[in-house]
Amino acid sequence: MKKLLIILVFTLFLSGCSLFADTNGTEDYVDKATQYIQELSNFAQEAPQMAADAATNRETYKQLNEQVIGLIKKIEQFNELHVPSVAEEVHQQIVEKNEDLLTELKDTVQNGQVTLHGFVNSETFQTISDIVKLLVLINQLTGVL
Repeated sequence: MKKLLIILVFTLFLSGCSLFADTNGTEDYVDKATQYIQELSNFAQEAPQMAADAATNRETYKQLNEQVIGLIKKIEQFNELHVPSVAEEVHQQIVEKNEDLLTELKDTVQNGQVTLHGFVNSETFQTISDIVKLLVLINQLTGVL
């Protein structure tokens, strides 16, 4: 009887630790996803004006180029995040949109440089808008906890 009680208590303890780890993992994912989507949103707000200015300003062009290349790296890193089970579906939706965004951004970069005409006429900003809309689903994950 004593062994059974010890096993029961130990099992409850382990399941409690697992629940705590899942909760922390979900909160961590929500924080990272929210920050990532905010960065995309900021880029989408700033980039059109930067692209317009970059046509005549070499320094702005250089900054825009660095932002696009940095954004490509952030997208790839986000796609590789560890995802708690409760967030797998929404993460997959973001990854699918991210793949489109990566293609669009890489198409605007030739020989390591952004081509302004291709950038301005791309679907980049619509894809970012689609990803930003998924923020609502991400914020709902905290209600699952």
